[in-house]
Amino acid sequence: MKPFIFLLVLSFLPFTGISQEFCEITYTQDIEPITLVSFAGISNTTSPAINGTPGHEYFHEDIFGDLDEEETYTIILQGNTNGNHTNTFTVFIDWNENGDFTDPGEIYFAGSLTNSTGTDGQQAITEITAPLGSMGTKRMRVIKHRTSTGTPVWPEDPCGVYEYGQAEDYTLMVTHADFDCEAVYSGNLEDGLGNLQTRRYADDFTIGIPEFSVSVNRLSLNIFSDISTASFYFYKDAGGVPGELLGSRENLVPIWQEWVGIEFGMNVYATLFEFDPLYIGSGGELYWVAITTTAGSEGEVNFWETSLHTENSVAYFSEDGGNTWNPQSEGLDAAFVLWGICEEMGTGENPDSFDFAYYPNPVKDILKINSPEKPEIIEIFDTAGKQIGQSSRLINGEISLKTLAQGVYFIRVKLENGQIETFKIIKK
Repeated sequence: MKPFIFLLVLSFLPFTGISQEFCEITYTQDIEPITLVSFAGISNTTSPAINGTPGHEYFHEDIFGDLDEEETYTIILQGNTNGNHTNTFTVFIDWNENGDFTDPGEIYFAGSLTNSTGTDGQQAITEITAPLGSMGTKRMRVIKHRTSTGTPVWPEDPCGVYEYGQAEDYTLMVTHADFDCEAVYSGNLEDGLGNLQTRRYADDFTIGIPEFSVSVNRLSLNIFSDISTASFYFYKDAGGVPGELLGSRENLVPIWQEWVGIEFGMNVYATLFEFDPLYIGSGGELYWVAITTTAGSEGEVNFWETSLHTENSVAYFSEDGGNTWNPQSEGLDAAFVLWGICEEMGTGENPDSFDFAYYPNPVKDILKINSPEKPEIIEIFDTAGKQIGQSSRLINGEISLKTLAQGVYFIRVKLENGQIETFKIIKK
């Protein structure tokens, strides 16, 4: 799971900006195609036909790679060699976003193929590591090449004129992995914790890792019968029982509900909630989350799916709004997935200071942003790398995305301290 929250409101000025222009590749003879590029979430299969595709293609509509800084990824390449020839592959990545592929560390010799149809399973493979400090939107270029002499030659010119082969460009999105943070309690539908309209059921959890501070912001669970709204309450642990209330997020409407089956004659729904981040404390420690619901359109009692096994304490329930708690008599626990924002704990005294974050994602109209540093400029790019929006005005911590068409976009935020945050959103 990639970080996805942050908090401010932006009113967008008229769209400005110039898209980054990259040089083209030219082939003077046959287009002998690349047939597979597999890398960091990209899995693009194309036609093996000789001269069946353009010599240089840019895939930027819905195909993009998703990388974390300092993580290593395997790139797998296939292609049609047009008979018993040897083809070589070179990968170029514009890590510093200066519009070329000529800087140190931006070229990778990825291997070769001989006498391949492009669909016979032969592969050229190498590994690529996203450098530290490379967060942002990058262009990747894959060049496949053979010469008329039959002597293998690595393509070293990202803007060159070649005889036989093909070139493909892709968009990469590089983010920072330190904020990944979740608690997963797998379950089954053999029983349920309820009635959630009259009882507040709580289950314990741990999230994050030691020496990280945690703010929760997303929760999914399976519920017997549908929900109109739900409220969540987060508590400290008090010796295996819910203790001090840390905070709540109340009367939330699910952002997503999907029917997943029938148990005990009741419809069961996978349900997802997103909410403003709530700071709970340090990673690795024990906390509690409790839920109450209101009935949905079916008007039936709600039950919370139980987990496959009991972790720590059993589930507890309260019938007086969390003042007193009683253990679940059958020793059941609840099943759920809880996501949060984890950041390295600093020396500051403010426990509510979590790092740059944004939500919801996917987003319909308004994207909320939270940042300890004031944003200086906010830019929106389409998947082709073209800047389509820019603003330096902040209004109540929100970005209005109402004018954007449905699709995938990249947002880059430059903060006053010089830090740059770049992330991907999906506009519904």
